[in-house]
Amino acid sequence: MMAKKTSVQISGIKQNMDKIEKLTDKLAHSEEVYNFIGKELSNQIKRRTQGRLEEYKQDPISQLTIEARKLLEQAGNSTDKLYRTSVSNLTFSGQLLNSIQYAVNTSAKTIKFFLNDYRYKLLKPTKAQANQFYNTELDKDHNFSNSKFLSEKGLNNKNIDKGLNKKQALQNKSKAYFMLSNQKDEKTNNEIKDDLLKRGRRFFFLSYDLATKVENNLATFIRNNKAALIKKYLNKL
Repeated sequence: MMAKKTSVQISGIKQNMDKIEKLTDKLAHSEEVYNFIGKELSNQIKRRTQGRLEEYKQDPISQLTIEARKLLEQAGNSTDKLYRTSVSNLTFSGQLLNSIQYAVNTSAKTIKFFLNDYRYKLLKPTKAQANQFYNTELDKDHNFSNSKFLSEKGLNNKNIDKGLNKKQALQNKSKAYFMLSNQKDEKTNNEIKDDLLKRGRRFFFLSYDLATKVENNLATFIRNNKAALIKKYLNKL
């Protein structure tokens, strides 16, 4: 005698699948996830620019800019902890990279990134500070006098090249001081960003490597906070 077949009917599958789909959508567009992405992207753009990674790496800066940076330090300006005189990674004061902000709109499912335009004004070097720093004198035309050097060394066949190099160095110092002392009011962060773009320098963008890194970090964030997120948004379905 064959055993009688028993059939089992499971109900509510569609409703549960719909609930899971809604929960997944809520988690993907939750305020926690959006804020994580905003914070992570802001921090990573800053770190990768400072670290001179991939597309964020900038060309070497000119000797004139190096001299100007030295003078700004001499004038008493505070510098970022990662700042180095001869490296171009937007870290002199840190103001530009620290101005990166974001705004979350979960209803529109958007994250807006922008630069806060506030900057504290850099102190301009005085003539006395420049003279003290370079241990030489500025003449009435804002040129550093190299008469002391020339009188000590002279310009003859043996050291003429060295003398001309010294003269060029003094000219760089003179130009750097003149540029800083005659600088107009400080530009906004967005104006500085636009100036950098015109010169082919970028920092405020989403690269492929950065997108991949943020995706991986987001997956880790969701795994670590899965229980709390599900509990919060499951109750709202």
